[in-house]
Amino acid sequence: MLEEKIEKNAYKLIEQQIRKAKGSKGYFPRQAFYEAKGMLDMAYHLGEITKDEFLHLDTEIVRNGINNPEYFD
Repeated sequence: MLEEKIEKNAYKLIEQQIRKAKGSKGYFPRQAFYEAKGMLDMAYHLGEITKDEFLHLDTEIVRNGINNPEYFD
């Protein structure tokens, strides 16, 4: 039960970081996206999130974030 709670917290924490990055302007969204990507990779390697959660959040960060010119000047 505690492990499930920690996993949900890791997922929600990364989701919050992605929302923060998408809400930023200028240079800061790129930095926030890279921080979220690092958090995501670490959480996955530590087994805190599932592969499906990893793939979903990775798409949000990379395809819909870092590689999306909408968030950068």
